[in-house]
Amino acid sequence: MCALASADGAAAMVAAAVRAAVLAKAPRRTVAAVAAAVASALARSEATAAVRRPVASVPAGASSRAADDPAESHGGPSLEELLKALRSARAAQRRRRKLRRRAV
Repeated sequence: MCALASADGAAAMVAAAVRAAVLAKAPRRTVAAVAAAVASALARSEATAAVRRPVASVPAGASSRAADDPAESHGGPSLEELLKALRSARAAQRRRRKLRRRAV
C-alpha cells in the first residue's frame, strides 16, 4: 500500500509540475521537458529508496511479481512504464519534427 501511495504521489508531482508550467504559459516543448525531468528525478529517487528499503515478507499465496511492484497488482502502470512511454513519445515527436524539416 505504501508503494501505491508513492506512485500516486509521483503522478501528482508530475501533474503539478506540468500544471505549473502550463499556467506559466510555457511552450509545449518546455512543458514536455519539465514532465520528463520530474519523472526521471522521481524514478531516480524511487530507485534509491528501493535500495534502502528493507525487504518485506511476502504473504502466502502472493506472487513474487506483485510483491516487487504493488502498482502492477492494482492494475496501474508502474513509474518505469510511464517513463518509458514518455520517452518513446518524445522520440517519436523528434523523428516527426526531423522529417518535417527535411521536407521543407
